[in-house]
Amino acid sequence: CCCQRLFQRKNISRIRLSDSIGSQIWPALKEWIVLHRHGVDEQTLFHMCSYCKPLLRKDKMPPRCVLNGLNVAPMPPELAKLDPLSCQLIQLAKCYQTVVRLGTCTSKVPIYNSLKACQGTMFFLPLPFHKTVQTMASVDPIRGVSFTARPDPELYIIVNGRPTKAKVIWRSLINVVSIQKAVDKLKEINWIYRGLHVNFVDDIMKQVVTVATKATSKMLVKATEQDITSFQSYTIRNLDNNISTDSDIEQFKVLCVKEDPLDNRQKYLDVMCFPVLFPTGEFGEYHPRSEKLSNSEYVKSRLFHKDSRFRKHPQYVFYLLWQKELRELSAGVYNLLKSTKSKLLISVSTLLNKVQTSDEDLEANLSTILQSVRGSKQYWFMRQSELRCMIRELGSPTLFLTFSCSEYESVDIAEFLRKVNDVPPSYNIGKLCTEDPISVSRKFSLKFHDFFNIVIQKGSTLGVVEHFYWKKEYQTRGAPHYHVLLWIQDAPVIGKDEPEVILEWVQERICCHIPDQTANPDLHQLVTRYQMHKCSAYCRRRKR
Repeated sequence: CCCQRLFQRKNISRIRLSDSIGSQIWPALKEWIVLHRHGVDEQTLFHMCSYCKPLLRKDKMPPRCVLNGLNVAPMPPELAKLDPLSCQLIQLAKCYQTVVRLGTCTSKVPIYNSLKACQGTMFFLPLPFHKTVQTMASVDPIRGVSFTARPDPELYIIVNGRPTKAKVIWRSLINVVSIQKAVDKLKEINWIYRGLHVNFVDDIMKQVVTVATKATSKMLVKATEQDITSFQSYTIRNLDNNISTDSDIEQFKVLCVKEDPLDNRQKYLDVMCFPVLFPTGEFGEYHPRSEKLSNSEYVKSRLFHKDSRFRKHPQYVFYLLWQKELRELSAGVYNLLKSTKSKLLISVSTLLNKVQTSDEDLEANLSTILQSVRGSKQYWFMRQSELRCMIRELGSPTLFLTFSCSEYESVDIAEFLRKVNDVPPSYNIGKLCTEDPISVSRKFSLKFHDFFNIVIQKGSTLGVVEHFYWKKEYQTRGAPHYHVLLWIQDAPVIGKDEPEVILEWVQERICCHIPDQTANPDLHQLVTRYQMHKCSAYCRRRKR
């Protein structure tokens, strides 16, 4: 009831509104709960996490509390009904994500493997919001008359994308009336769409909105007969086949927007790029807060919130990832400039001059900047070095384990996804995992840590674990899994102990047989279903 996050039961405690905590913040929090929760009385039972409750007892505002500018505005029905393309058409700004290959950058590697490919990860371009609205308004045959007053209030346009190299073009159907209603609602509740007559808006924000408003190009233009004819020569993939024949349907095409990029250091870019997530334009990352909130805690407050709109929005997730990478790069540059062990104790202007002149000494040390960027080659090189040091000091690991998620067969993951997401009962496990991969990964991580701590470490099922090392990876389809190395106490070592001793130790822990179906039917089903390999055409293929 305080931070609105999703927790395990062991991390929360029960509390009633009638309970006395001895804090001046508790009455304000109770007032907020009564205002935002219907049917609440003094005896209603709530849950509070083990982090917020002790701070409230000390009369301190928890940084992750909803009263600290972390409230989530309710989703208006006008915005909840929009499809992804319609959401892009009402954005004042849009984030573009470019994935690049981060190679090493030293004077000893080929130039094609240098860091010059990392020219940028994301750009914020102003979408021609007003131009797009004017374009959509031009399809209205009755100008000056409200949509609700028309005999046929439905008006659709078919939007065709740009053909790809594979001669494929996507097609989508959007409702112009729904977009117009969403824009009218945003002008009513959102201060960015309504105007800039707000005291806490800085001059940079006004400039950003002005640039986004004065865009000269369009995102949508009406397709000509020649365009429609040329579309027929491509493979059409319909994203929405529910085309109403009784409504007016106009043909449009999407253009490549070419405008000057916005300043990505602007504080209100998240509320401009994602009006569906922040309908009122408030409670973003840089919302005024009485208690300091770290960036990581803000991200957790959004992705682990009971409202699943944030973690189910792919663009917003990549936006948060981009911000995290920028902070890691900034920290790497700062550490490089302030390093006392290197000869690069220089100013920023001198560093920029060295970059422009391709200084060899500088290029040889630039790889240290990316050591803290998770996923880069330099980051994994450091992790590999750590593991090599452990093997050198502790010897070869005893066991190598792999823990797979098996999300399609996991009943508890399916129940968890249905509990934390408001989805129809007809959703199967595949669609649940696709729409909310963050919850799948988090649930699997919690299961893995509990199993490892209880069974592997405390239970000593495989022996007394002296040391361990694990790594979390994701398959091509996005399913998480863990690779684990274990150092078992008093385990025999190949090359030092007798083969008979090693074989006996292995056979005590690893078996390879099918359990009896009559004596243990459950274990028999699990082994025959998951521990038996059936060769497919991929296994029988011939390598040429």
